[in-house]
Parts: sequence; structure tokens; C-alpha cells
Amino acid sequence: RRISIQMAQFIAAAEITLEDIAAKDADVQKLITSKSFVPALLRSLENTPLTTKSPEVKAANRDVVFKALESIGDKDIGDAVKGVCEAGDEALDVLLKYVYLALATPRPPLADGVEGSAAEAVLLEQKKWSTSLLKWHPLVVEKTGPGGIVRVMTDRKTVV
Repeated sequence: RRISIQMAQFIAAAEITLEDIAAKDADVQKLITSKSFVPALLRSLENTPLTTKSPEVKAANRDVVFKALESIGDKDIGDAVKGVCEAGDEALDVLLKYVYLALATPRPPLADGVEGSAAEAVLLEQKKWSTSLLKWHPLVVEKTGPGGIVRVMTDRKTVV
């Protein structure tokens, strides 16, 4: 598989720092505020720290991508996937990695000691998050084909 220059922007060439992620977060937040959801998602996927060993950097980037994913309404998911598809195969693979990570990560997390109606509210939010992610998955896989799943599952460069 060839990696074009366009695709290379989604793989961090140099070590990414927390300051880089903070700058990306500010850009994404600005785009979300201006209702530019697809550009916000694309920006969140740029320079993904796949090769870093720092769990803090990966967690910070994960939160930025999750923020962009959450900002996109269910009716706009198809347009968002189309926008990522135009950025190239590597961008779709990175998006699929984050969809799988999001499915494995309860959001928002259930804090210890939370009970009753507060816990039910958190569980309802988690259900909405998972339902939304399950709409992303088939649309991304439709673009990548089954090879996208194989690449994501076998790639040693992870988003976790």
C-alpha cells in the first residue's frame, strides 16, 4: 500500500508533545464553535501520536478526537466520513482506530460512589455515545472495506 504525501499528515513524523495536543485542542474547539464539524474532525485526526510511548500524550489526543466525534450529530456522520475519506485511506484507518477505542471507553466515565439517578443519567449518556459510535462504524468500513478492520486490528501503532 502506498502512502501519499496527503496521507502522511495523519501520522506524526516527530515526537508529539502535550503542548502540540493543546494547540490542536484549541483549533478543534474553535472549529466546533464555528460549527465547522468536519474540519474539526480532520484537524483532530492530524498528526496522531501513533508512535509515542507517552500515555499522557495519547490520552490527550484521544480526548481531542472524542470531542470532535461528539460534536457531529447523527445525521451528519455520513458527511463527516465522506470528508475524512477525501483526506485519504490513512485518515480513515486512524478514524477507525478511534471509533474502536471509543467503543471500548465508557464516556462519560462513571465515577466511584455515584448511585441512584445520577448513575442512571451517566449510563444513559454512555448508551447515547455507544449508539452514535455504532453508526460511525459501518460508514467507515463501507469506505475502507474489510481491509480497514484488518489493518487497524493488526497495526502495532496504536492510539492507546
